[in-house]
Amino acid sequence: MDALREEVAKAHAYIFTDAMVTGANPSWIAGISITDMTILLGLCLALIAFFLAIHKIFPLSKQKAWLTSVPISSALTVLGLLAFLKVETENKWTFEYIYMNETKQARLSVLLFLSYQITDFVLGYFHFLDQFTLLTTYIHHSFYIWFMFYLLSNNYCNGFQIVFFMELPTAIMAVGKVFDKYRSDLGFGITFFVARIVFHIYSLYRLFCIHNSMLPMILCGVALVIHLGWFKDWMSTYGAKYYKLWFKKVN
Repeated sequence: MDALREEVAKAHAYIFTDAMVTGANPSWIAGISITDMTILLGLCLALIAFFLAIHKIFPLSKQKAWLTSVPISSALTVLGLLAFLKVETENKWTFEYIYMNETKQARLSVLLFLSYQITDFVLGYFHFLDQFTLLTTYIHHSFYIWFMFYLLSNNYCNGFQIVFFMELPTAIMAVGKVFDKYRSDLGFGITFFVARIVFHIYSLYRLFCIHNSMLPMILCGVALVIHLGWFKDWMSTYGAKYYKLWFKKVN
């Protein structure tokens, strides 16, 4: 077991340090099968067809930008929750299951997320380019397109699918962006705290317990810092507003 963990750690170190320094190409696409690519193409075409079929109903560019996010983030939330419940109820927080096992559901989850990142670039270029930003679109999407290919190529999807539960606040935000009457700033804030802060910290702790590799800790840690910053922004605006409303009712 220790030898197995050392091999995985060495692979991580090579891909993210040695390969970058020496210019060697990490395995970020070579391990993807024809089946994976076929499913990915099908998902991308389905998302494009879904968007083209209904986008004229929504006149605002802001609405169009979140159309495909509604079904994708909702589906990923469910898939992530199911994966997390399986790990918890069946006591599968083990090195073998998280890092060395691969399921069809896990690969489908990653392919679904990847298809969204790709099609959002394509559809956005033609229909809502004004909604693109450097951080939330170009950097965010480019990184995750590469990272999803990396996970698929190296069979690391099983552990990552658990974090898709963090898409819950994204689903709530997407619905509110498309349908203004269903917008819930409070619902977004509560689910963001539960999924992106509490759940994130718990998952980070469990991952550290089974394998204290620096790579997952750094990636998850950076994401947690970003989430804490976003939640701080929410608390300073909407959180403060709701606090004042509740305080007035109590008094």
